[in-house]
Amino acid sequence: LGDTRTQKLIAKIQTEMQGQNVNGMAMAIVQNGTVVFQQGFGVRDTETKAPITPQTLFRIGSTTKPLTVIALMRLVEAGQLDLDAPVVNYLPQFNVNPKITVQQLLSHTSGLADAAEPYGRTDPAALRDSITRLNPQSAFTSPGTVFSYANPGFSIAGAILEAITKESYPRYMEEQLFPKLGMTRTLFNPS
Repeated sequence: LGDTRTQKLIAKIQTEMQGQNVNGMAMAIVQNGTVVFQQGFGVRDTETKAPITPQTLFRIGSTTKPLTVIALMRLVEAGQLDLDAPVVNYLPQFNVNPKITVQQLLSHTSGLADAAEPYGRTDPAALRDSITRLNPQSAFTSPGTVFSYANPGFSIAGAILEAITKESYPRYMEEQLFPKLGMTRTLFNPS
């Protein structure tokens, strides 16, 4: 990036952070496979004022959604998963609606109501337990009728990955997907 463009970008980021009360963030711009800009802004800890750098680790959050889709598409390519199949084909304990398909989960058209625990459980049984808590009242409409962002759909998708691969979702992603994508510093263990 040119120096003038870089300074304008930095000024815009700082203005937006202040206007939206953002404590910190990191940014990288990649052009043709090369990092052309990277910088940390603000602080990672409001008490110690430790700065954010380009190497600061962040919670993975909803970045897991497209990564989960990539993992599931690998299973589709291997002939282990049918996107048009009902979820109950893979998770018999799923009792929200037997007509909901894997594709509807991934496209936010399953009819599931959104609900998310931003700092939910991370133990090995967490995905399985989140599925068994769902029931017909977890949906607000029939599958395939509306687009509505629904975090539970991706918990279910992760459980489908576990059911097919017989591996935990974190282990599969950390051993089978992240390395193939060059994501050497990405993990699920919050500590």
